[in-house]
Amino acid sequence: MSTYADYFNEHYQGDVPSGPVRMIISRNEKSAGDMDSDSVEAESCTVEELMDQEVPQPAQQKPAESLPGSELRLDWIPSSSAVWVLDTNVLLHTLEHIQALCKAQLHELSHNLVSFPRIYLVVPFVVLEELDHLKLTNKQDNGTHIAASSRSASHWILSTVQSQKYMRTISQDALHPHRWVLHVQTMLSVPSRDLTNDLTIVALCAELLRSCQAQVMLISDDTNARTHAEIMNIASISLPRVLQNIRKAAGSSSLHNEVQQLFFLSLPENGHLLTQS
Repeated sequence: MSTYADYFNEHYQGDVPSGPVRMIISRNEKSAGDMDSDSVEAESCTVEELMDQEVPQPAQQKPAESLPGSELRLDWIPSSSAVWVLDTNVLLHTLEHIQALCKAQLHELSHNLVSFPRIYLVVPFVVLEELDHLKLTNKQDNGTHIAASSRSASHWILSTVQSQKYMRTISQDALHPHRWVLHVQTMLSVPSRDLTNDLTIVALCAELLRSCQAQVMLISDDTNARTHAEIMNIASISLPRVLQNIRKAAGSSSLHNEVQQLFFLSLPENGHLLTQS
């Protein structure tokens, strides 16, 4: 047997499910002369909603937020500084000099002797991957144990990143990320993995050259990588060769003196001397 609720559900035309309602059902009254009539009494139904219904609004999609560190943006670097993009072979064979460059600048920054690093060091993401893979190799290169050197480079990168994050200046201020010497590209900021490692590093150099006013240089001993860089108007140097020329010119040299020479050669007005060394 049908109920009045069935009747309501059948005839309800609302866009959203109904809330509580009041149903008023009335019958047409018959006159006394119609009492014996076979006619059926007519019923009428009036429905009144007791509460206004809220129309559900479509969920608004929030704009995607970039994760911290997902982009390597160095467009704030002053034109008086240099940006060195480090290839894997540089960290394997000249890590001592890279460490000394970084340590000297962090000392200057922590004592507020300079406002910005003179040389920013950038480690591409693919270099981190290569260092990780080389930890298991048994190869040697000119007496260098590649596995041990790759582990040393990885440990230095981690310790430097941590030191910069928690470093306090002489005035007890945190070291602003714009003043960090070492910057590491994250996986999230790698535009494409279809390129070779060499071309991926060169592409990073090109992006940095486009986005900042500083001199961007590829520091690599890889001939093919340097060739691709030079074709794209990106300066490149072989750090072992530069150090060899510094020692040859000085007769004898110490690590401190060689680092000071690198600072001197990295000045914008001396960039041509560095690339020709």
